[in-house]
Amino acid sequence: MNIFFALTITLCAEFIIGEFTGTCDLTWESPEGILKSCYKFHNEQKKVSEARSACESEGMRLLALETMAEIELITRHIEPVSSRHSSWQTVDHGDRNMTFDPTVPAWWTGGHGNLNEDNWVWTPGNTPIVDGWYSGGPSSLTGRSEKCVALKNGALHDLKCSVLYPFICESRVPAISYPL
Repeated sequence: MNIFFALTITLCAEFIIGEFTGTCDLTWESPEGILKSCYKFHNEQKKVSEARSACESEGMRLLALETMAEIELITRHIEPVSSRHSSWQTVDHGDRNMTFDPTVPAWWTGGHGNLNEDNWVWTPGNTPIVDGWYSGGPSSLTGRSEKCVALKNGALHDLKCSVLYPFICESRVPAISYPL
C-alpha cells in the first residue's frame, strides 16, 4: 500500500510539474494552472490525411483549437516575433487586427468541413468551430475542395486537404485523481 501510494504521488507530481512532456514541444494550462494538453510540432510537410495518421501513430491527434487563448498560444510558438519582418501587413481578422505574412507556412489542424454543407468542426468530437477564422472565412463554397482547416498568421483558414503543410499533434492530459 505504501509503495502504491508513493508511486501514485510521484506520477502525479510529474504530471503537475510537467516532467511527463518529454515528447511534447509545448504544454497548455487552464487559467487555474491545470495541465490540459501537450503539443508536438512536425515540420515535415504532409497532406492532412497523412498528418492525421502520423499523429495517431504517436497516440495523439491533430490539433483542435477550441479557444482564442489556445490559438494565440500556438501562434506564438510557430510564428515567433524574431521571424517577423517587413513583409508583414495588418489584416482585419474579424474582431481583431492581426499581421499577415505570406511567407509564414500554414499548419494543419484537426478541423474540417462537411463536403455537402458549410458546417466546420474539430475532430474528434465534432465540436463546432466558432472562433478564430480570418476575416471573411471560411471562404470555400459548398462542394468545393477547401474542407480542411490550417492555422496561419494567427487565424484559421480553409484549405485544400491535399496540399502539403507541416502539422501539429495534440494529446489531452488526463485529469489527475489522488487515491486515498
